Amino acid sequence: QVIYPNVSFSNIGGNESVLQHLEERCQFLEYPELLPKIKGDLPKSFLIHGPTGCGKTLLANAIAGEYKLPLLSMTATELVGGISGDSEANIRDLFDQAAELAPCILLIDDVDAIATKRETATKGMETRVVTQLSHSMDDLRSKNLPVLMICATNRPNSLDEAFRRTGRFDIEYALRFPNRDARKSILQALCQDVCLADDVSLSEIADLSPGYVGCDLKTLISITNACALHRILSEYKKQGKVQDSKIEDTSSRRQRVVFSAEDIDKFEVTLTKPDFQKAMTEVKPTAKQEDVVLVPNITWDDIGGLDNIRKKLNLCIMERTRRPELYQAIGMTSAAGVLLVGPPGCGKTSVARAVANEAGINFLYIKGAELLNKYVGESEKNVRDLFKRAGSLAPCVIFFDEIDSICPRRSSGSDDGSTSRVTNQLLLEMSGLEQRSEVYVIAATNRLDRLDPAFLRPGRMDKIIYVGLPNPEGRVEILRALTKNGTRPKLASDVDLERVGMDRRCDGFSGADLGNLVQVAREACLEHIIESTEASQPCEVPMLSAAHFEMAFESVSASVDAESKKNYEAMRRHLEKKTAKKDMAVLDADSRTDVSPPKSGPACDNV
Repeated sequence: QVIYPNVSFSNIGGNESVLQHLEERCQFLEYPELLPKIKGDLPKSFLIHGPTGCGKTLLANAIAGEYKLPLLSMTATELVGGISGDSEANIRDLFDQAAELAPCILLIDDVDAIATKRETATKGMETRVVTQLSHSMDDLRSKNLPVLMICATNRPNSLDEAFRRTGRFDIEYALRFPNRDARKSILQALCQDVCLADDVSLSEIADLSPGYVGCDLKTLISITNACALHRILSEYKKQGKVQDSKIEDTSSRRQRVVFSAEDIDKFEVTLTKPDFQKAMTEVKPTAKQEDVVLVPNITWDDIGGLDNIRKKLNLCIMERTRRPELYQAIGMTSAAGVLLVGPPGCGKTSVARAVANEAGINFLYIKGAELLNKYVGESEKNVRDLFKRAGSLAPCVIFFDEIDSICPRRSSGSDDGSTSRVTNQLLLEMSGLEQRSEVYVIAATNRLDRLDPAFLRPGRMDKIIYVGLPNPEGRVEILRALTKNGTRPKLASDVDLERVGMDRRCDGFSGADLGNLVQVAREACLEHIIESTEASQPCEVPMLSAAHFEMAFESVSASVDAESKKNYEAMRRHLEKKTAKKDMAVLDADSRTDVSPPKSGPACDNV
């Protein structure tokens, strides 16, 4: 299919660096008469890959439109024939047509459908097709014609290695999920001819649309238009400018707006903020369809008691995402690695989610065991795929919960080597974070002694932060966060959260224990209301009283026992001593607790 696209680079947003590079590499299309004068070859074949809907096909159309050239576009599956030899003939005909049409752009979309790895091919036809495609590309290049060949795919790793090699594809462009600035740029391009109300902020929409690709944002504008049209027509109906209209083949009637000639002349669809808000409830982002956890909805206000940790992470991650040029100027180009250490239930996972929320970046939550697979090589592949996925979602946070399960100390023990291979692969990927400057790794463990020492070295884990049990003041802050300052659930006048948090029965409580305390108090309140009222009676607003908290104290106890607490204290002191020696930044979230005498234990002996 030969088309002359009416889009150009000005219609594309969010890929400015790619467009600038393309403009420099595609100039031969504008001056084909100079090709015979150039000794040597020019880059004439590009591979564009990225998530579904990120604009790969649009980019090829924009190149053709920018240089006012015909675009010969074909989906890979259209080249497949039903009879033996037809597929190869279709490929030869396509390349012959491109040569006759020169100068032009040749686009093969979803090329992975016909160029899969030959070693995994189940039919002889699949091998012949990828071989013919490779030969046709080489033949077209040898003719030195002004033809730019573009292949697009969202599965680059499934392509045959010989087909993908340098020499066939001169340049690869990896498009990824757009970040906040890129989404704003895309929205600006999509809204060039759209009338927006004064209350609409494209920056705000970009903030509220993490995980959206260009196709999602285009759909968002379309649905917003429909919402705006419905709103305007409803206003006309309220003004009485309607007539009854019978719907054919049904007995129902509806009201149809009657427009005068003057109404039609003045008619204009203006998109408002409520229109966008309604549309966003209907558009599911592509990243979410691919099971990506988007920007978490947990904030620092939901945690409480960790202000010191917030300050340190602000320097490591949050400010780095806001002011990358400052960090680049001072030479801090690689992304930070942060290890959160401490007792279970103290908010390590919530801290990681709050960091991603405040920075406004995507969040990949990885439970250690999820990466492990019983088949040889599959666990390492899962680790590689994870970091590739993170690169496409950048800027993002990868959070490894229970990191000790996939990165334990390597030894020459009795294991079959699978654990060591996974550890090696993880260390290798983390060493390559310089190439992924917007991928931040946060890991959490309550068994620091089990981690491989190579994982802890600076460059992989730049910060080791101790997240300890809260002191009385910290417990009060956590209780306020858990109850939204006494508004959810509502608290009776006899409840004093400060008194609850300072109560000696809360000594040794973690954040999770305090959450359990509030939950049990809720249940006691509900049980009291259910027993004292009939189901048919109007329900009063539930309010937690001091009596409900007293009942909760009877059944809730600290999850970290006294012996473990001493061991964690010893771990904290060990980290502080290590900080003084090696100038590692270790911040104790529990700078608020009394320090008991040092005592060795299983949590700190081998640190």
